[in-house]
Amino acid sequence: MASAPPTKRTAAQTLERATTILDKYGLPNHAERARRTFRDTSTMRTVVILGEVKRGKSSLVNALVGTRSLLPVDVDICTSVPIHISAATQKNQLGTIDLNYSGLLRQVPHAELADWGTLSGRYVTDPRIDELPSTIQVYAPDNPLRRLVLVDTPGAGGLDADAVKTALTAAQGAGVLLMVCDATTPITAPEMDILKQALEVVGSVVVAVTKTDKNLRRWRRIVEDDRRLLKKHTGRDIPVIGVSSLRAVDAAEMIDEERRARVEQSSGIAELREHLIAQISRADLLAQSAGLALAKSGLSQVQDKIAMELATIEKPVEVLEELEAQRQELKDLREHGQEWEQYLQRNIAQARHSILAEMDDELERLREYWTNLFNHQGMKVLRSKPQVFTSQIEAALGDTMQRSVSHVVRSLQREVDRLFGDQMVWQDIAQFAFQTLAPPELTSKEVRSKKENLVDPSLVTMGLAGGGMLAGVMGVAAAAVMPVAIIGGAWMGINMAYRAMRNGKQYLVQWLRETISQARMNVNRTIDALINTIRPEIIVRYRAHIRSQSDLVKEQIDAATRSARQDEAQRQKTVERLSKNQAVINGTVNEILAHVNRIDAAARLPLPQPGQQPAVSAAGATSAAASAGVAASAGVGARKDS
Repeated sequence: MASAPPTKRTAAQTLERATTILDKYGLPNHAERARRTFRDTSTMRTVVILGEVKRGKSSLVNALVGTRSLLPVDVDICTSVPIHISAATQKNQLGTIDLNYSGLLRQVPHAELADWGTLSGRYVTDPRIDELPSTIQVYAPDNPLRRLVLVDTPGAGGLDADAVKTALTAAQGAGVLLMVCDATTPITAPEMDILKQALEVVGSVVVAVTKTDKNLRRWRRIVEDDRRLLKKHTGRDIPVIGVSSLRAVDAAEMIDEERRARVEQSSGIAELREHLIAQISRADLLAQSAGLALAKSGLSQVQDKIAMELATIEKPVEVLEELEAQRQELKDLREHGQEWEQYLQRNIAQARHSILAEMDDELERLREYWTNLFNHQGMKVLRSKPQVFTSQIEAALGDTMQRSVSHVVRSLQREVDRLFGDQMVWQDIAQFAFQTLAPPELTSKEVRSKKENLVDPSLVTMGLAGGGMLAGVMGVAAAAVMPVAIIGGAWMGINMAYRAMRNGKQYLVQWLRETISQARMNVNRTIDALINTIRPEIIVRYRAHIRSQSDLVKEQIDAATRSARQDEAQRQKTVERLSKNQAVINGTVNEILAHVNRIDAAARLPLPQPGQQPAVSAAGATSAAASAGVAASAGVGARKDS
């Protein structure tokens, strides 16, 4: 049965064809992982909003979600803490916000948002308040951006210069970084610097030029100047869209649908929404590419099996010699198992020692940096912006902890790949470790639904009760990082910073020292828990792998022996059957390769600038179709959640 040309089937159909083959050839886990990865876009549906103070970020968020008063907006109001905005999924979320105290959630009325989340907020400035939230979750009653999560970050400038790094840390792993400038002047040098840094950590960047209604005669020239400057200084064609948030929220309240659509279009908000959704939809393409690649790796194993079966029929003598050598090698591995186990233990111990030493150096640098900052800024300045300070140090410590645990996980993964040569083995071991070590509250459906929108894309679970820093670095989804908020453990100490600030510099320095020490202990416990869980699993699985490979080689030797005794007619009949199966599988692999190449090319295409026609790739996919996630060749059209 000849394989249909790649263009005759969608990517989804090709994946289903491939996974059906994997099921039939005894690789159901591989098939299910490929299907799940193909559908998974959860890690990329975040838009992080960044910009200097007083550029209208909160007003822009209100305009994007079509609600005038979702976030507090006033000339004297400045956001003091990252605010996550998503569509409400439950009735009891409407009219409320969730305050996140480093993982512990507290629900309060939406009317208190300004009190908890702005620099001049009633509770933020109250010296009697010892604990303030590190992030806030806000629910939009009807979010035109559908499943996207917006993250409104505090502005940059002054003491908040470090907030740039904090915001960029939050942008790592996000779908899009939305840089907010305004129409009073072309992009400034500090804004250009921030944007250059952003381009290093997040691939998709869009610039919104706000307050066009205040500069009606010149805003279009400002937008063109910004595009030219961005191209000159970054070498990239970054989308720049002019927006009037005021006109956009006016439009949202209009009853006449035709008039509302017309005013939204003239305000620029409709175009910005379309661009953000188009950028985010690239996550669909990337997920499909990863799922197809997983299916291909499984089919490669099937191809090897069929090739060996053909060889045993066509060249039984040569195959028998090769198989006997393999059997002897596997026998030696079984008889000298202690040797490879000792090498494994040595490699892991060396990696652990090196990574922890590097982490200790980084934590000491952080301690010195923040101690000097305390001395330089003075307590009066720090007390004036307590949430800004704590969010910055939380992000700095979190980044260091994440890197350390991630390095250990990668070193363990390298050992697994070296021994097994199959990426699926690591996925299974990682899943086992996560299920073993993650505390019940992380996998609870109720807790998971409440925390799903409090995700900082770049951060992993740290300081969990029970010692886990696991979910973000274990690769629970097939080749993806599962982002979760920092909760519990050492991070409970972040809330103590507010009390230390009230008591004076000496207490703050002591708090910093103790928090860093606790962070170090948490990382050590987490790393040891990972190693003590994963190393025995590697050993047990590799022993089983050697046994199964020995059994397989024995079966192949028996098959080669039987083949040598068959007559020519029998051998020819078997060869025809295997060759037919091989052709089908080869055709499916070729389809996968064609789809992956087309999807990857579409995902790399630059989105068109406002007013331009979409570019067309050599494969015939338009960037508009690719970014909308509906190209027939990518197989996304049938998806309801794209």
